[in-house]
Amino acid sequence: MVMDIKVHRFSCKPPETPYAPVWDYVIAEKKIDIDVEELSRLILSNKRETIAHFFNVLQWEDQVCKDLLKEIKEFHAQYIKNTCTGFDPKLKVRSWANIMNKGQKIEKHYHSSMENSYLSGHFCVKCDDSATNYYHPYDMAATYPFKNEPNLLTLFPTWIPHDTTTHKGDSERISIAFDIILESTPLDNLDTFAGDVARDLQNDEAQLVYL
Repeated sequence: MVMDIKVHRFSCKPPETPYAPVWDYVIAEKKIDIDVEELSRLILSNKRETIAHFFNVLQWEDQVCKDLLKEIKEFHAQYIKNTCTGFDPKLKVRSWANIMNKGQKIEKHYHSSMENSYLSGHFCVKCDDSATNYYHPYDMAATYPFKNEPNLLTLFPTWIPHDTTTHKGDSERISIAFDIILESTPLDNLDTFAGDVARDLQNDEAQLVYL
């Protein structure tokens, strides 16, 4: 059963000067029906000794991975339908798995602030008591925590800063992060959050999937 989409809209008051900051964006959540136990098994079977695992789960031929890609496509279409008009580009998606052990967290970052930035998201596979924090684009002290739940799919603009709370559970916290990009976007435009080591491990063009 697919649950209703939960929409969180963040917008500024009308600016009183031509130089005041302006923002208007949506973070959307959707509970979907995916076999997270099977997905967790697949991800852990490819586990390495880092938090981020830069294999594109959405490229795998396993049925649960195909199901997730289908859900992302449908959610993306719903998001676009309700937030903008007249924009229908060719898109690709890259993804990676984040596996955290007790005491670990993902530090604050964003995925791109370039002129061709688009949408990012994550899917929660396995978690205990944890949250993803999103930050106001101009006031970094303003935090908006979103509780993590298995089977929860989230979409947000790629330039929104975010991090996670410290994982306190005894078993792994597993999520799949992804970037939806224009077909023409160079992958170097998405490296704003990655160090040199992580950059070498990210998806290359051959691993991208059409959305």
